[in-house]
Amino acid sequence: MADAVFPPAVAAISLGIFGRGRLSRRIGRNEAFNHAGNVVAAILAGIGGWLLDPSAVLWIIAALAAASILSVFRIQATAIDHDAARGADDGHRAGGETGSAS
Repeated sequence: MADAVFPPAVAAISLGIFGRGRLSRRIGRNEAFNHAGNVVAAILAGIGGWLLDPSAVLWIIAALAAASILSVFRIQATAIDHDAARGADDGHRAGGETGSAS
């Protein structure tokens, strides 16, 4: 389920913050951090499972998930253009409406 929900959510937040013009660069940066995080998580889990206990892997992954949640809460809602995050472009709001919100 997470694999189906999180990538589109991260892409929508990125689109809402950076806009279409800078989206591809941001997605590239997001993916670089994603892959680096996967490597770090695998190393930490391997070391924790080897030195402590195999169940340490689950605790390490839970701690990393909590850190991810905290980082998302640090994004200010006012920093996101919610219409752009939904795919609105060129002054047209998502859902087919046009004009500005009053």
